[in-house]
Order: sequence, then structure tokens, then C-alpha cells
Amino acid sequence: METLFIYIVKVNIALTVFYLLYMLLFSKDTFIRLRRYYFLSAIIFSLSYPLFTVSALGSMFDWKEEPVATETSVYIGEISTGEWIVDDVEEVATPIDWTIVAKNILLVGTLFLSLRLLWQLFSIVRIKSHSEKRSLFGYLFYHLKDMITPFSFFNWIFVNSESHNEKELKQILLHEHTHARQWHSLDILLVEMLRIAFWWNPVVWLMKRDMAINLEYLADQAVIEEGVESTEYQYHLLQLTNHETAVQIVNNFNVSQLKQRIIMMNRNKTPMRKLAKYLSVLPLALLLITANSVYAQQNEPTQEPIEIKDKDANEKSRFHQVTENLDKLADILKSEVNYPQVAKERRIEGDVIVSFIIEVDGSTINPKVEIGEFPALNQEALRVINSMPKLTQFMYTEDGEPLRIKYNSHFNFRLDGEKASFDVAMRGYSVLTIADKTGEDKPLFIVDGVKMDKEFDMSKIDRSDVEHRTIYQKEAAIATYGEEGKNGAVMITTKKKMKSPQEPVKEDEVVV
Repeated sequence: METLFIYIVKVNIALTVFYLLYMLLFSKDTFIRLRRYYFLSAIIFSLSYPLFTVSALGSMFDWKEEPVATETSVYIGEISTGEWIVDDVEEVATPIDWTIVAKNILLVGTLFLSLRLLWQLFSIVRIKSHSEKRSLFGYLFYHLKDMITPFSFFNWIFVNSESHNEKELKQILLHEHTHARQWHSLDILLVEMLRIAFWWNPVVWLMKRDMAINLEYLADQAVIEEGVESTEYQYHLLQLTNHETAVQIVNNFNVSQLKQRIIMMNRNKTPMRKLAKYLSVLPLALLLITANSVYAQQNEPTQEPIEIKDKDANEKSRFHQVTENLDKLADILKSEVNYPQVAKERRIEGDVIVSFIIEVDGSTINPKVEIGEFPALNQEALRVINSMPKLTQFMYTEDGEPLRIKYNSHFNFRLDGEKASFDVAMRGYSVLTIADKTGEDKPLFIVDGVKMDKEFDMSKIDRSDVEHRTIYQKEAAIATYGEEGKNGAVMITTKKKMKSPQEPVKEDEVVV
């Protein structure tokens, strides 16, 4: 989900800067053919550039620090907090998750516009089915029975031929044939789908408006180039202002921006030397690609194995830093606890032990009831953990590297007559690395050059016997150990070789 969010942000940044460049440099010129290709190229580039990177560009601005390993250490302690006594506990509603609300609003908007597009497409097909196919001046078209503004959709041209004289009809058919011949409906559908996806970005709406009027400029230009007198054609446009528009996704002969169309027809041609300003697109595109490449490089996982050595001073510093904050974490959890009403009514008391992980970004994940007898109490403890915002004040680093920390929390629920009380204590924590993965995600362990099987338990090695440990992340592990390293690898060197029932790996079985 985060990757999709970043992609959407990148796309809309590009669309915005391209539109601003258009408004600044290109909106007043008469290079309307080139302008069409500019819009199409801007959309296609904006949608595609986040998907590829250029490593050479990213390396030019590489501020990424060399990774420093963090050590797996486990400290178990107990810090109890004071007990809170309350006369009565009211049920408090779960806080509103505004992130979910925002996502739902975006989805509703997207769904509405999608259904609207489908309805418009259906309306066009329905109009076609109720129209009579005719031919005039070498053009095929569908005769409209109602007083609807002439329009086209791909190769379908719709016009009420009986409401126009021969000269007007010829101009209309030439205009709409230009739309059909140059595939203008493809532009409209593309930007319409863009609006469905990013309807919340006002730039997309403005881009759709300007693309539509530019397509009308192109069709108007084709009519004038065929020898139609400009003033006569403009008066003809004015006569159609009261006609009803069919649907929004078609190329209408008369659109609401009639004034802009007349101004464009009477505007002096822009000198050809000013075409050079369109070259400004190139540095802008290069800037976006560079920014994307730098971002990708700064956020890609390190390919090198992380060397972990004994750091007694760091261990003590981290131990004091985390343990001193355990009581603060307990206070935050306790402030969110509510004695479940159903438990009070049924006189249920008990203890719940819940483990959870605070990720490197402060988010709380993987809450799990380790000990808990009563579902109502278990659910309340899990609700408290799940309701936590990002706990950035409990983010820790070692040598500049962020740590993932697993905590064990103890919820105590007690009743004394009509009084309900609850107590929260932190029972310990552990610092997690790749070596803590289990099950199918368990990494490959190599102890003193011997590959361990999947049942290997790292706790069988006394920590005081470990000389140093090297953790290979996924890419480096695969490069070194092949498919066996798909979940990463942990290489342990002991101070004295541990005894193992397994045979050492043969030289020809080692994947280098």
C-alpha cells in the first residue's frame, strides 16, 4: 500500500509541474498540434517514470550512509506502574481512523466517476441505436432526431441534418470528420480515466479542460484550411449556443469555451523560432527521472552483509535507554484502557499478556495474546495496542541504524465491589533482526562453516560463546548461498567450535 501511495504522489507531482510549465510557456501560442502531443506525452511520462530508475543518476546524489549492524540482544525486566482506581468505567468508542475515512472517500469518488463514464458510453450507444445512418458530401453520419449539438465519438459522427442548411452542414461534417480522422476521442478517454484515478487533484480537471478545447482548435483549424471563411464559420458557431450537449466524453461541435475558440481563430501565428521553448520539457523530464532515481537509491535495502560484533558499551546504553522508557510506554497503554462493560456485568477478572512490535517508523504491528483466558479482556487489550498512533518517542537506533523492538505487556483487570481497576506493566523487550524470523521465513544459519537445518534453534548457542555474527540480507544471501539464502542468512563464528551432529558442507556444495 505504501508503494502505491508513493507512486500516486510521484505521478501527480509530475502532472502538476507539466501543467504549470504549459500555463507558463505554451498556453498562449498557436502551436496547437504540438500542444496536443505535449499533453499526451506529459500524461504517459507521468504514469511511467516512477516505474524505472537510472542508477547512474541516483549515484550522483548518493547520501546514503554505509549500514552499521545492530545486534540481537534480549533483556527481560519488569517495571510495574501504579494502580488506577475508578468508581465507574464507561465504554469509550473506538477512535476514528481518519486514514481509512480518507481512503473510503477517494474510493467513492473513483467509483462514482467510473459509473458516470460507463453511463456516458452507454448513452452514446443508445443514441446510435436510435439514429438513422446517412451519407452526405462523402461523409457517413448518424442523423439525430433531437436538437442536440453535433458531436463525434471515434468514427461515429452525429448531427441533426435537417436543422442546418447545406453550407452549415458541410462545415459541421468537416469539423467532426477531423475529430474522427485524428482520433481525438482517444485523448478524451485517456484524460477521463486519469481524472477517475486522480479526481482529487484539481490539475487533472484543468488539464482535461485544456486538452478538450485544444482538440476543438485543431478541428476549427482544419475547417479554415479547407477554405471556409473564418467570420462566416464563427457566426455559425454562435447559432449553436442554445443546442443541448449530448454527453461530456464526446467531441462537441459547440463547446462552452466558444470565446477561446474564436480568439484562437483570429490570433496571429506564433513565430517558428519560439518552438525552441518546447525544449524546456527535456530538463524537466530529466529532473523528475533524477529525483525518482535518487529516491529509489536512498530507500533500497543494502546489498551488503551486516557485520555484527560485540559492543558492550552500546548494549548498556541501549538497555538503559529502553528500560527507562518502559514505564512511559505502560502509561500510554494504560491511558487507553477501558474495563469492558460485559466483563464488569459478569464479574470477570483476569490477566492478559500481549506481545507487539514497534517498527522502525514507530508503528505498532503484530499484537498477539500470549496469555489470556477471557475473550472480553483479550479483545480490550488488543484494542488498546491496535489503537496506538505511531509511537515515535519509542524509536531507537544503534550506531545510526533503527531498531525493531518486541515488547511484552501485562494487562491486569480487577473488580472490588462496584469499583473496577486495571493495571499495565511492561514485562520485557527484545531487539529483533533477521535472525528472529521463524517458520517458512526462517533464514539460513551457518555456524562455524556448517549449514544448519530448518529445525536449528539459535538459543542453543550461549551468547557468551559467540565471537561475531554476520547477517546477510536477502540479495546478498542469494548471491552467496543460492536459493537457500532466499530468506537471508546468519553466519555465526563461535569462540570455540560448537559440536554438531551435521557434517561440514563440502566445498563443491558451497554457492559462491
